[in-house]
Formats: sequence, C-alpha cells, structure tokens
Amino acid sequence: MQAEDKTQSQEAIEKLVRAGASAFKDGSYDRARSRLSQANALCAREAPAACAKFAWELGFYLGRSLEGDARFEQAMSEYQKLKSLRSLSKSQRKEVSGAIARVQNKLALVTIFHNKKGRCVPEERWLGPGTHEFQIKGGSSMTLELRAREKKVLREPGCS
Repeated sequence: MQAEDKTQSQEAIEKLVRAGASAFKDGSYDRARSRLSQANALCAREAPAACAKFAWELGFYLGRSLEGDARFEQAMSEYQKLKSLRSLSKSQRKEVSGAIARVQNKLALVTIFHNKKGRCVPEERWLGPGTHEFQIKGGSSMTLELRAREKKVLREPGCS
C-alpha cells in the first residue's frame, strides 16, 4: 500500500509541476506559484529521490513566478537551491546564472560570519532594499539600511 501511495504522490507532484509551468508560461504567476508551492509541500514529505526528476522545473518556474511578482528574495532562494543541484545540464546552469544575475541587481547581499567552534563560517543572505535588523551572537542588535546591489559583511566575535 505504501508504494501505491508514493506513486499517487509522485503523480500528484508531476501534475502540479506541469500545471505550474503551464500557468507560468501563460503569465499567471499567482496560479503558477500556487501549484508549484503545493508541489513543493508534497515534495517536502517525500524521500528526496521522489522529487529529483522534478527539481529543475519546480525550482525554476517557482523562482520565475516569484520574480514575476517582484518577490525577489524568495526567487533568489529558489535559484540558489537550483544552483547547488549537481544534475543540471549546461544550458540549465546558464539559465540559473542568468536568473541570479537579474535578481541580484534588485537585492543587497549581507554575509554574516558565524563563529562555529572556532571556525568562521559564512552565511549569505540576499535581502531587499530597506531597513533590516540583525542580531549578532555575543553582541547587540544592529540595524542596517540596505540599497540594491550593496554588499555588507557582519562578523560574530572571534571572526575578524
């Protein structure tokens, strides 16, 4: 019975991804985002292999629909996930790079160096222009005013 449920889930995911891609191509970003978000939620409950064959379409069209609705931070998050996939073809890598280049011009990049057991580990956050508050471990909160294309670096104590 479990294998049957998995097949039904995979079929539902595939239908949602196809519907989302089609809606995106028709310019219906809200509908596309809704279908693709549903597929994403189903994938979160499945084994990673269950959604591997949909990863490109799901991430790319979800990113593009978010970008179409000027939700640039969320779009960048989807593109960054895609960028880390090993299974991308050369043309898919080129499309992701182009999407990242488009969106990064609308965002600021804040790199926070966290002190993890004596090692400084960078965390990148792509944020929209405006005022953002950060809580740095071992320090007080700080407020930054960010502009598009701006880059800032924050460091926790011990990461100089």
